[in-house]
Amino acid sequence: MCKLMDIVNDIMLKSKLLNKFIAGIEIYLILLDIKDTDEANNARSEQSQKAFTAGTSRNK
Repeated sequence: MCKLMDIVNDIMLKSKLLNKFIAGIEIYLILLDIKDTDEANNARSEQSQKAFTAGTSRNK
């Protein structure tokens, strides 16, 4: 019976560690998505600025 409890405790410990690992991966993916979104917004902003600058130089 004691051996069975050791096995159950070992499985529970491993499942807790696995859940923490999965949560860490999910947080990493969220941060990666935020970074990609920021980079896309920055690129779009730069394109808008270039288009605006080109438009204003033509109007002069």
